[in-house]
Amino acid sequence: MTSLGSAAEFLTLRSTYLGDGLFEYRVDLADDVFFTNASVGSLSVSFTNRVEFGATDQNWTSSDSETSHAIWNFDLNSAQTRPYSTSFQVRSSNTTYRTVDAVAFVSYQATPQNLLVSTNFPALAGFAALRAIVPCSPDQADGSSSQLFDQFKLREELTISGLATTPGEVTGISFWWNLESTVQIQSSPDLSDWVVQTNLLGEAGTNEWVFPVSVRTNRLFYRLRLLATGKRPDLIGTHR
Repeated sequence: MTSLGSAAEFLTLRSTYLGDGLFEYRVDLADDVFFTNASVGSLSVSFTNRVEFGATDQNWTSSDSETSHAIWNFDLNSAQTRPYSTSFQVRSSNTTYRTVDAVAFVSYQATPQNLLVSTNFPALAGFAALRAIVPCSPDQADGSSSQLFDQFKLREELTISGLATTPGEVTGISFWWNLESTVQIQSSPDLSDWVVQTNLLGEAGTNEWVFPVSVRTNRLFYRLRLLATGKRPDLIGTHR
């Protein structure tokens, strides 16, 4: 079985045309437990012919500083409670629209949990460049749907990628992550009560864990917990 990494969603932008030149942009910040805190600080969408700003959520302020952008800023210097959603509306004199890549910029910050902070994952801050529908003149309209989603992702998912087998027997599981890691493997007979099987050090890419003889004949479910980004021998043998 070939392992294909999947990325964990960090934030999503939904852009919607509501009619009569009114556009709505909704930002959703996922509750990713990899990060101990995270927030979004601003949204900027590039287009001309803005007429007025519409409804804005509490603690956000629209800005008239740029005629070629619709800009909203978060007023508080604090992380938002996740999952977090906020919506912005703006009206254009244009009633036609098109899809543009990297036209909406969301500023963000995110701090990993203590054991997940490393040179690969420091505290992060930057701008997510996202696709969106934006107003345009009729000759530029491209027939886009009236609603468009785009996502921004900061990290890859730790994934059980397959089974290790010998003829007639499942002997273990393989798992994948894009970086060196310290991983905990847990098992359960019923997806309710979980028992730690082991902590182990993972290489970047695909790794394999062979079942202990004591559990090979049991029908168990398995899940993974990322303990640290990088190899932490001090966590081997602990059940933290």
